[in-house]
Amino acid sequence: MDKYIAQPCGIGISTYGNNLAIAAAWDGNPESLQGKDNPNMEGGMMSSLDDYAKLLSLHLNEGVCGSNRVLSAESVTAMRTATTLN
Repeated sequence: MDKYIAQPCGIGISTYGNNLAIAAAWDGNPESLQGKDNPNMEGGMMSSLDDYAKLLSLHLNEGVCGSNRVLSAESVTAMRTATTLN
């Protein structure tokens, strides 16, 4: 995440943890985020609003941040495709 997306997109305040497993310890402060040794990648990201907007813009711009392509257009399409069975 840091090398391939955060640095090229200027995302500075983002980390992963498992705040779902230890919800009582989460107080909204980055230092209180626990479970970093076993992060919940599908729901454990914490970010500032500005950095979250940059991540959303990355998807809206088909994988491009500013002048940096960090995701292929094909990978963005794959992320938008529902893969669950009904």
